[in-house]
Amino acid sequence: MSDHKILDLPKCERPFEKLMLHGAEHLSNAELLSLVLRQGIKSQNIIDISYRLLYKFEGLSGIFNSSMEELTKIAGIGKIKAAQIIAINEIMKRCNSFKPEEKIPLVNPQNVMQCLKNDLESKTQEEIFILVLNVKKYLKKMILISKGDYNSAILNPKLVFEHAFRNGGDSLILVHNHPSGDPTPSEDDVLITKKLIECSKILEVKLLDHIIIGKMGYFSLSEKKLCEF
Repeated sequence: MSDHKILDLPKCERPFEKLMLHGAEHLSNAELLSLVLRQGIKSQNIIDISYRLLYKFEGLSGIFNSSMEELTKIAGIGKIKAAQIIAINEIMKRCNSFKPEEKIPLVNPQNVMQCLKNDLESKTQEEIFILVLNVKKYLKKMILISKGDYNSAILNPKLVFEHAFRNGGDSLILVHNHPSGDPTPSEDDVLITKKLIECSKILEVKLLDHIIIGKMGYFSLSEKKLCEF
């Protein structure tokens, strides 16, 4: 590895100067990373360290989905730099997640998948959300109601519909992820859905769908007609 500092490079080859002159789109992945991480160590400049990160984690996606422990095993990446990488990953997720003010009506599973795919498909444990919608199917609020493995006995319908009433919801969509990547519903997924459908009829807050998201795609219980919504 090179022991040259960034300042040893010609000005036109330094990441900051290149960005200022030509724009961020003209920088390599390693150069962009170097601007975020800023400083190298005595034996390696930050561009060298950035290339090592890209090689070790097989690209940007691998880097930004790595843990603190994994990142800090790389020479030149301490806890502060690892925290910067983890924070950027979280910022990217939030930027890509659905925002109510975008006013996209959630009228079909494809819309829901588009809005939540980046949030859910890479999770390492199950998370279940309810999407509280108004009468025109616009999202009023997205609420995390369970985290970790769950079954039909754990998910409490009272809690689900309490959130709906509290937020003035006209209808709900249940969404959760399968960390395995396969969105095919389990027996518990179907049981949960049927229980909530029965409650929705009594409480007059319609459950529109239960959508499962994984890296292999999504599964809509309504679309596949597994339950009578």
